[in-house]
Amino acid sequence: MTELIKNKDTKGLEDAITNEAVERQVLQRLATKARTYGRDPSAGAEALNSKEADKVDVDAVVAIYKDLVIPLTKQVEVEYLLARLD
Repeated sequence: MTELIKNKDTKGLEDAITNEAVERQVLQRLATKARTYGRDPSAGAEALNSKEADKVDVDAVVAIYKDLVIPLTKQVEVEYLLARLD
């Protein structure tokens, strides 16, 4: 990884810090939490098993993390690594 930093290889650094299995796991956990905590607890038992009780769009939450939060986090990590050797 030191060579990637010295060469300022941002793409290589991003690839080196990316763990797709962990990202999938994070997104699955996020979907479960959004589904669980994004529901109306006062809805009846039957409503809780349907989308009727949903107050949060689970797919939208996952998309935000997948398309914005995770890439921005990687970008910050790469910038941090590049700044460490300066």
